[in-house]
Amino acid sequence: MSADLAQQWEIALTTCAQEPIHSPGVIQSFGALLATDRALEYITHVSDNLSNLLGHETDGISADVLGQPLDAILPDTLVHDLNNACGLSTITTQRHRLGIYEIHGCWLDVSVHCSSTHTLIELEPVTENLDTHTPLLMRAQLMLEKTSSSEQLLALAVKELRNTTGFDRVMAYRFLPDGSGEVVAEASSPGAQSYLGLRYPASDIPDTTRRLFWKTGVRIVADVHAPMAPILALDKTEADLDLSLALIRGSSLIHGEYLKNMGVTASMAIAITVQGQLWGLFALHHRQSKVIPPDLRTVVELFRQLFSLQFQQILAEERFRDRKQAASILDKLFSIQADQATPKDWIKIIIQASQPFCQLLSAHGVAFISEQQVLASYGNSPSTSTVLALANHHNDHGQTDITTIECLQDLDMPDVKTWGSSAGGLCFTIPSDAPLYLIFFRNEILSDIRWAGNPESKELVEDSPKPKLRPRRSFEEYKQIVKDHCAPWTPSDLNIALEIRTELIRLARIKIQDFQQRQQNLLVAELNHRVKNILALIRSIARQTEMSTNSLEEYTTTLKSRIAALSAAHDLVTGYGLEWPNLRNLLAIELRPYLSDIVPRVTLTGPVIGLKANFVPTFVLVIHELTSNAAKYGALSVTSGNVTVQWYEHYGGIKLIWQESGGPTVTPPQRRGFGRDLIERAIPYEFEGEATIHFLSSGIRAEFWLPNNLIRWGQAGGTKPSPLANVPETDRLKPMEQIQVLVVEDSLLVAMEMESILKKIGLESITSAPSVARAFKYLRQESYQLCLLDIDLKQETSFEIADFLLEQGIPFAFTTGYNSKHALPNSLESVPLLKKPIDESKLEKLVSDLLS
Repeated sequence: MSADLAQQWEIALTTCAQEPIHSPGVIQSFGALLATDRALEYITHVSDNLSNLLGHETDGISADVLGQPLDAILPDTLVHDLNNACGLSTITTQRHRLGIYEIHGCWLDVSVHCSSTHTLIELEPVTENLDTHTPLLMRAQLMLEKTSSSEQLLALAVKELRNTTGFDRVMAYRFLPDGSGEVVAEASSPGAQSYLGLRYPASDIPDTTRRLFWKTGVRIVADVHAPMAPILALDKTEADLDLSLALIRGSSLIHGEYLKNMGVTASMAIAITVQGQLWGLFALHHRQSKVIPPDLRTVVELFRQLFSLQFQQILAEERFRDRKQAASILDKLFSIQADQATPKDWIKIIIQASQPFCQLLSAHGVAFISEQQVLASYGNSPSTSTVLALANHHNDHGQTDITTIECLQDLDMPDVKTWGSSAGGLCFTIPSDAPLYLIFFRNEILSDIRWAGNPESKELVEDSPKPKLRPRRSFEEYKQIVKDHCAPWTPSDLNIALEIRTELIRLARIKIQDFQQRQQNLLVAELNHRVKNILALIRSIARQTEMSTNSLEEYTTTLKSRIAALSAAHDLVTGYGLEWPNLRNLLAIELRPYLSDIVPRVTLTGPVIGLKANFVPTFVLVIHELTSNAAKYGALSVTSGNVTVQWYEHYGGIKLIWQESGGPTVTPPQRRGFGRDLIERAIPYEFEGEATIHFLSSGIRAEFWLPNNLIRWGQAGGTKPSPLANVPETDRLKPMEQIQVLVVEDSLLVAMEMESILKKIGLESITSAPSVARAFKYLRQESYQLCLLDIDLKQETSFEIADFLLEQGIPFAFTTGYNSKHALPNSLESVPLLKKPIDESKLEKLVSDLLS
């Protein structure tokens, strides 16, 4: 096909799709139309066949009624009933049949509906009585009650419709995902051509036509050969009437030619709706002209509604049966797996179920993708790069939970060079912090599609001012060999895939919850153990400090510094889940004031070493005592003094030397205090190491040897930086006293302590909340610029609040009494974390960082 012809064809298709079929300007001549303003005061439109319908020999009466009051042509009783009907709430969404009235000596069936600007009145001659058609409803009710499959229901429905209406052929026509349609059930008279199993291209029923079918429910064409009756208008400049709901609406010339080419003279289409969507149609064809009486149309409309309800119910039952069958297999599959599986193990268990999954979906392969990595694949699947590209395509373009494609080559993915043996795919996601994508693949299958005529047969109307489509002339069966496609993904496949997805989401959540509960139990047990040890250690420190100090002020200051050192060590061990914190970092915590000078007074030298977590508190207390003594009496008490700390491998362990120089002359102490006992005895006593302190006149020298079981070589153990939440510019510019602070803390005493500290640093407007519900109540009432969230709030966590604050751009930090990192979602791992007990200086720095 030449480029010019292809362009003309596309223009013709667009013109066809945009044809204003709802306002053709004509009606079918078996009825007549009157239209008035919305208030029913005067006649604005009339069909020019009104005279013939009323038995007049000339058409003059039609034009004469324009502009006249409605009661000039219609009887008062009908005008009264029309006014009542126009007050109904549904008058703009459906036709209302008023009944039979005598008008100018003729008995006519009258219906009415309203558009946005007009009231439309349809008139039809009275022909038959309703009683002759009511058996359809009784038979339909029995049929609907006894049928258990959608296929069987469609087959029975077409038979009942043909027997009742007398049409030569009745077809059930299903819309497919690509827009085309397929005849899935048929009942026809002898000699009528069969179209069962044939497909029709999507262009046969454009979207505008489908929307009208959904809107009207029933559409009839009584005689494609009969002339249409034009509609005359009082205002000839006004646009054509909207006849969307009018049953006698005229049909387009293209549709008439389409029916003629099929050998059809009369037709009726009945919409099949499922969950508010157009599922398909009943298409009724007759070789002779056929006027469908209003009584029969009423029965057909009731049948349509009953059928759609029952059909929807049966489809739901079929979905349930498919999912129940899949659920039974999945339950047996996963019930044999270990109950103690971790979330990471659970993904492995899912991957191990690849073969049963593929069997359930008749797939030839499956791939599992997470965080831009193909975790595993089974059977026939494309290359890793292709699978990743497909997962990204699904993530960007997927419109539903489950995406299917029967021809992967049709996807707009130019970077993919080959799909291997795979032709189609089905993809869904198991949502989590790191979503898991499952993509099932089917291989190519050569198949024949049976079309009603060649869908590629293109014919344009000759001598038309703009490209115009002519319907294909033949509807004889045409077979098309389809390549590069997989077997279609059926509704049953989608039901099974939905059950697999639902089950995996449910089971994954259960495993994660079970794992988190076990982790929490372990953490609580570990916390209890550590708390008891820490309390015992603090009690000992308190007693020993009391014995080695001479005043209450000295006791308080010394005890606070020792507890602060212990807390700092605890932070490093638990704050980031480190089992082997870095030796250099531990030393830097105590010696930071002297490391940050312009000319550093402390030198740290040695390889990267990690220390065992349970040894760290003791080690930090020892270093704290050395640092305190150096700051009070030794090298760090004068500006000329220096401290060098070096460590190196020695007899399978570590030799660490603390050397002071440049300070006051050292004289050995006359008595032994708690600090000296701690330095010399703690490491040898508790951890079988060695410790010696030398009181050299040039400066104190302390030597320690740590056994191999306390160290790990090359353990970086660095702390993880925590990016701060974004702070709105207007809030950063606020004075401290105007900053609104929300503290979420379930302990009143801790909340009061934090309020006190915050007020000391200049924050005056502080609100405390003990629960998530109370916090959200305050957040709805006030605008906060800073929030501090305790992670664990009795039976709940503050993560929901944290997610909200992230969305709103409100800066915040977590506070906690123990390590909750294992429970933090990935999205919250970078949030600043402040450990309890709250240190005033650390809280002040945190607030400054958050608001700076």
